[in-house]
Amino acid sequence: PQTAVAPTPPWDIRVDDAALDAGALRFRDRTVRPSVRLDVSALQLQVQKFNASGKEPANVRFGAKLRSGEVAAGQIQFAGTAAWAPVAAQGKLLLQDIPAHALVPYIADKLNVEVVRADANVDGTVQYRDTPQGPQVQLDADLALEDLRVNTLRGDDGREELLSWKALNLPGVALRMVPGAALQLKVREVG
Repeated sequence: PQTAVAPTPPWDIRVDDAALDAGALRFRDRTVRPSVRLDVSALQLQVQKFNASGKEPANVRFGAKLRSGEVAAGQIQFAGTAAWAPVAAQGKLLLQDIPAHALVPYIADKLNVEVVRADANVDGTVQYRDTPQGPQVQLDADLALEDLRVNTLRGDDGREELLSWKALNLPGVALRMVPGAALQLKVREVG
């Protein structure tokens, strides 16, 4: 009797070490109103043990400056592993002064306020895994929302200041999201 042999893929790509330094990217999404505009500079990416199948995690280091409009650029850094079959990532994440307000148009239809400014900060570890049942997320980090300015939206097209604060600090945040279970969120303190 013959034994069935699993077919081998016709080709594969493996890269031991690849790097991008001093990259730049302009992102514009005009499908939402107002349009989303992000400018990425000082882009650095290093990938080690990359496999095109995406099943084996690659070592990834990523860094960039992120700006929206005239606001000073924030910074993003990630060091860990990533795969895409299924999508999975884990590692150390640092976000400093990321212009979160630039992404509000994606959820604006769900808000009854205008977010004028909000800078997000995250310093901790993150794990994400896409499963057949849904995404699995674990975040252990110190979070902060700085320079928050939110206006009310009145029916007469007027706007009034609703919230304004310099910083909301949430050290010791532990977030767990598992398909089929309630979201778990613990915060050590609020300051």
